[in-house]
Amino acid sequence: MISLTVCNGIALWPILHEGVVISASTPVLVSPVPMGDSLFVLPEAQIVRITAEHEGFLLVQTGAGRAGWVSRSHVAPVVPR
Repeated sequence: MISLTVCNGIALWPILHEGVVISASTPVLVSPVPMGDSLFVLPEAQIVRITAEHEGFLLVQTGAGRAGWVSRSHVAPVVPR
């Protein structure tokens, strides 16, 4: 029973750190500040990996490996907490 629980946790771990972009044309910023420079734009419904958070901003990484900061209001977790 314990090994089943551990295996389930290992399988779900990556999904717990994924998010989906919920607003159209979300700018990805260089730093976690509202007036930061934009690196690129994420389209709506893009799945991203959330690697860190800081004062209302999330550090996200796309499937292509591009990373940057987005406002927490633009990304929703895939698995609600």
